[in-house]
Amino acid sequence: MLVALVILGLSVLALLELYSSGLRLSRQGQELTQAVLYARGLLEEALAEPGPPAPRSLSLAEGFRARVWSVPLEAQEGVRLYRVHVQVRWGPRGEFSLSAKKVVYETQ
Repeated sequence: MLVALVILGLSVLALLELYSSGLRLSRQGQELTQAVLYARGLLEEALAEPGPPAPRSLSLAEGFRARVWSVPLEAQEGVRLYRVHVQVRWGPRGEFSLSAKKVVYETQ
């Protein structure tokens, strides 16, 4: 009888650990999804600007922080190519980054 209670207790503890692990993974998935949405939106805004995006840091909702910057890659007569970077961070270690190339036509 005592052995059965010990086995039952260990089984319940194992199930509770599995449940808490599932909740933790679910929260991490939600945070990553939110970071991806923020990064995509900021990248689209940066690509829609007429020139190279100005470097900026932003505080977003729910403890998310973002940084947007660009790096010049190539320049030819009247045309410049940039790589636009967006980095979203949250919590102590959460980070997601996106980048894209942007062509800027210079008007004279």
